[in-house]
Amino acid sequence: MEIFTDGMSRKQAHFLLDSIVCPRPIFLVSSQNEHGIANLAPFSMSTIASTRPPMICFSPVIRPDGREKDTLANIRETGDFVVNTVTENILSDVLIAARNFPAGINELEHTKLTTAPGVRVKAHRVLESPVNMECILHQIIPLGDNSLVIGEVKVFHLEDRVYTGRDLDAHKLTIIGRMGGSFFLRATEIFAKTDEWDLAADLAVEKE
Repeated sequence: MEIFTDGMSRKQAHFLLDSIVCPRPIFLVSSQNEHGIANLAPFSMSTIASTRPPMICFSPVIRPDGREKDTLANIRETGDFVVNTVTENILSDVLIAARNFPAGINELEHTKLTTAPGVRVKAHRVLESPVNMECILHQIIPLGDNSLVIGEVKVFHLEDRVYTGRDLDAHKLTIIGRMGGSFFLRATEIFAKTDEWDLAADLAVEKE
């Protein structure tokens, strides 16, 4: 079967891409507006943008009525945000934060999650997440019905139990991945393919 994108609706494209490009990491993004009202929302159109400087990105969708989501509006106002990793033990609260609350509502108040102030940013970090990345806004790029938010990571908060001294122990993270539709993926069957992969990665870094 061949499906041409000319004339394809936003919904059709979303369903296809959502089920093809997966699994994807889930960024639980915490932000606040200029009045200090907090917001928490998950995004799965997300990935690494750069490693020098360290940058990550995610892509919030514009609402059907043309309004920006609170997360995007907050980041425009304050210029910062925190990305919190999503693990199996907080998934239920993450799904609550994903609900379509009215603008200005603090999703945190509807969850059991707790927060602590950022060190370099105004936004708070989620304490139940083993990894928090404090980010300063680098750029917002309009992309059709989405906006690509690129942030430079200024602080990594890592639980000691998951940090190896070089990177993170994948077996201890219990990360949840996003699949298409309402499906998610547990990272429970992690395996190493070959030593050549690690060697190639090390060489790539050493060449910088």
